[in-house]
Amino acid sequence: MTLPITSRSLAELCADGRIVPLPGGGVWINSRYRGTLDADPFLDEVLSLSRSPGGTPLVFELDDLGAKLIAKQLGRTPPEALDVMVQRPLGMAAGMDAYALGEVADRFGIPVEIPHEQLLPSGPGRELDQIQHRLVTLPQRDPLTNETKVWVRVVPAVGHPAQAYENASDGVVRAQAGVRYPISHRIVYRPDGSVQLGWSGGLVDGWYGPAMARFGRPLDDVDIAAATASPAVDLPGYGELMRRMESAPGNRQAFVEVTDSSGDVSVFLAHRDPLHVAFLDLGWSRAARFPAGDVRIRLIGLPGTMSLAERLDRIREARPPAELLAAPIVWPRGATLVGPDVPTPVVVLGDADKVLQDLVEQLAGWAEAIGQPIVVAGHGRTPRPVPGGQVRALRSLLSQFGFRWKVPVVLTFGAVDDNRPETARLYGALDDFHVSLVHRVPAGFDYRWTVRPGSTADGQPPGSAQLALPLLVFAAGKDRRPASASTTEAATFVSTSLTTLLGGLGGPVKQLAPWVHQIANRDPEAAAHSAALQLVAGGHQDILSKVLAGNPRERIFESLAGLGGDTPVDHQRGVQTLLPLLSQLAGGFDLKDLASQAALTALNDLLGGTKDHAQILKELSDSKDYLTDQARVDLVRLIQNLASKMPKEDLKKYEVATQLILTC
Repeated sequence: MTLPITSRSLAELCADGRIVPLPGGGVWINSRYRGTLDADPFLDEVLSLSRSPGGTPLVFELDDLGAKLIAKQLGRTPPEALDVMVQRPLGMAAGMDAYALGEVADRFGIPVEIPHEQLLPSGPGRELDQIQHRLVTLPQRDPLTNETKVWVRVVPAVGHPAQAYENASDGVVRAQAGVRYPISHRIVYRPDGSVQLGWSGGLVDGWYGPAMARFGRPLDDVDIAAATASPAVDLPGYGELMRRMESAPGNRQAFVEVTDSSGDVSVFLAHRDPLHVAFLDLGWSRAARFPAGDVRIRLIGLPGTMSLAERLDRIREARPPAELLAAPIVWPRGATLVGPDVPTPVVVLGDADKVLQDLVEQLAGWAEAIGQPIVVAGHGRTPRPVPGGQVRALRSLLSQFGFRWKVPVVLTFGAVDDNRPETARLYGALDDFHVSLVHRVPAGFDYRWTVRPGSTADGQPPGSAQLALPLLVFAAGKDRRPASASTTEAATFVSTSLTTLLGGLGGPVKQLAPWVHQIANRDPEAAAHSAALQLVAGGHQDILSKVLAGNPRERIFESLAGLGGDTPVDHQRGVQTLLPLLSQLAGGFDLKDLASQAALTALNDLLGGTKDHAQILKELSDSKDYLTDQARVDLVRLIQNLASKMPKEDLKKYEVATQLILTC
């Protein structure tokens, strides 16, 4: 409901008589005449304010009381409202320079806007820091008079610490994706020092995250060179980048290449949705985080209008194949090569002795015929679902074969029941790599063989009473490419022992990290290498060296217990930061300590409150084969020692962790 501003009546609706809703949206903080608006000398100016070109106005007078009232108002405003709010100071007819506007913006962490004619030139010593990024001009056309009014916005050097739509539910993200975002030309300096542009980062992560994860790799100069794109345009700052993307038609995309002050280059994808502008970091599957400071920005427009999914397919198809990885495959736990060691081998997951030799020889011939490896899973005498351990090994194999430009066919004698959680895990692995599954389905009192296609382009799958070559020919597809590309450097990195790599981890961390992160999203065996890069980037190479050098279980908990911190709470915060990384490190092929990985994961879930005890116990039970009696004793002792250094109010969580480890 929209109410007009009148004397007293509307002000009395407000709790303190000073916070006054505006007819066009936003609020006026009346710092002079509490409860009596008619006497306020700024009433006429408030009533004549034109609607903001993009944002919810917070209107106020720049005096001490006004500042206190603003701080009070912002303190009780949710981050989603703060994210779209702009300050409109009153009584600025004499004007302000950019430096003064920056001070106002920095004081409250909210952008500030004034009409362009009120912007004064800055004198010596009053240059606004990073003005090329922080000052934005906003033209606004009046639909009645067709006249254009220009506003100037200055964004704060550090935005409000609360992050809008962080961990928003799917329903909230879906609802926001269907409406125009209330603020345009959005530039936000994050607390971590990076800059986020366009649509709110939490919404970008929720709405575009799945598409980015399916793409599965960062962008780089190879993608720019391979695309049929417009010539690169150098831009002076993020303000101009936002202006160009805001004015682009819907469903247009562009590469944004940014070089920071140290020479590091990042390539992001800008997407102009009809309702908002989003900048995507395809390497980390999140909203792009641009570097602050002196940067070089190049905008490379892509031709035509299309959906984001179509554009990502075009980019993927345009990229030339990477150099094939020549290093030998690192066979995951439970994987056995049962035929000749050739480019198209036959690999069995589980007990290879249970696979008949005649079948192995037949499969070896078929693998050569289709030009792809064959992976056999779930091959026991009874048709049970493919177990979780085999799915983990399958992911590693599919990833490594992809480095060698191969897309295996997966064959299972096990049960494939769409209603079983084990099947969902298997399907997840197959879909991530666009791999087909040859399997059996009940047919009366017997079974019939069929194919679950690896892509929608495969057509109608054949059926057969017997396992036969035509099934595998269809499953292999024609000229199928791996679902995700990788650089030879990243593929080599995840295929090499961390102990071997340890001495040279400092230099390539920033370039390798997003590639390895995406490999680890699909292949849990690579998670340890991703964790190692994150430990180095976080300044913890000493911990990494210590864990890899000695008894891993003892060294991991020793490192956690030795973390610095002025208080137990600080210590606990450090522990929670490192727990997931050390858990991943424990489970990698260097350490192969799955018992510690399971225990550290359970402890991390308990401390973070992300799962209930039943869920944690179930996941621990999945690892019970690795939790021998001696491992349980070791882990309980180490966790109890760690707990002695933590805040007393959290001791119960450590006790629960030991109980769950002993119970599963």
